[in-house]
Amino acid sequence: MKNLNEENVVNVLCNLVGNIIYENNNLIQVKSEYTDKIISFSNIEILKVYEECASIIHTDELSFATKNVYEIVIKDVNSNFGFRNSKELFSVEDIENRINYKIDFSSFEFILVQLDRLMDYEDYEKILSLQLPRMFLKRRFEEIEGDEIGIYDFLKNSFFRNQTIQIKSEKERSINEFNELVSSYVFQISYNYNTVLVPQKNIQDLFKRRGILIRQRNRFSEIEKEFDPPRRKYISELISYYQMAMASESPYLEFISYYHVIEYFFDTVFNDELVNKIREKITMPTFSYKRKKDLLDLVKLVLKLSSIGNDGMVHNELNALTLTLKKYIDITDLRKEIENQDKNYINYLKTEKVLFSNGNTVNLDNNDFNCVCKELENRIYITRNALIHSKELENSKYQPFHDDKVLLKEMLLLRLIAEQLIIRTSQVL
Repeated sequence: MKNLNEENVVNVLCNLVGNIIYENNNLIQVKSEYTDKIISFSNIEILKVYEECASIIHTDELSFATKNVYEIVIKDVNSNFGFRNSKELFSVEDIENRINYKIDFSSFEFILVQLDRLMDYEDYEKILSLQLPRMFLKRRFEEIEGDEIGIYDFLKNSFFRNQTIQIKSEKERSINEFNELVSSYVFQISYNYNTVLVPQKNIQDLFKRRGILIRQRNRFSEIEKEFDPPRRKYISELISYYQMAMASESPYLEFISYYHVIEYFFDTVFNDELVNKIREKITMPTFSYKRKKDLLDLVKLVLKLSSIGNDGMVHNELNALTLTLKKYIDITDLRKEIENQDKNYINYLKTEKVLFSNGNTVNLDNNDFNCVCKELENRIYITRNALIHSKELENSKYQPFHDDKVLLKEMLLLRLIAEQLIIRTSQVL
């Protein structure tokens, strides 16, 4: 592990839980504000669990594996069962293949893995917010017999109340094999019980509000500010798409909803461009409707700007996206707003492609407006196509859940562009 080691693991856990009230070589007792019971454990206990982590051959932000064990955090999207019932119902043994499957709280080893990853963030203690109200936690701990609670029982009921799929195999298996077993397990549950269990990939997605974290644009000072009424009238369909994106639990749906805001203008901007080009052509002093060559040139111009489908003329979506960005997006304002939200994001766009789609980099520092619009158009459109298309032989395509962490990084760009479009096409009330 990167941040936790034998020297600091005990201290990190103590600082997270509360204040040490007693300590000797074999016993540590900690008092927490979240329960009246004493939390007790030993150095030996913690170090033994930590040593178990040494056998880990793979860790992701929300999964880990040894040669015989795989564990991954899941989100229960629409279960008809409570967590306790799920633990009992979906715990099963494959005797033939010597594999055990179950749903349970994070194991102690996995809690250490998650904590290690969270420590990459300076404010990890703030990120580790309680997942249940304090009074509810106190009542829950009161149900545990005795005056003391083990540290694992405390952690899994407070900070790490994560459901995980846990697979144990007598046969040693690769990461790919374990991933296949997880996919088979969740499909078996979904197919038979109409229950969706989604493997989670992004640790901040789990411990903080999911999706892109936009800072409040209006900060409250010591003097409470009044909430101003709206001064503009917006296109209602765009607000619906925008709200769907913000409320979505799926990065895929969030991206597509923001894209729908942009896509809304495609017909208008394309038709305007087509009309302008035709008007320009036919009003030229060299054009004559009597000359066959001039008319054929006009047809070629229309065909160049359009694509012809079986049902008639269909505009070129990529061209329409470019026209929309050029007409409505102010690159200077976009860059300024990005800097207000995340100072590192400009460099991310400049240096990092979208891995699963191979969407190109975007240099917002470039003073060439047309060049920046072209780069934005390609990054957005290529990524959109990777989400929409899933042909077997397609190289650039989105894998649900697997690529969510990468896709989430695109949301700041998409959201700010969608917001500019909504505002710039509004009217004063």
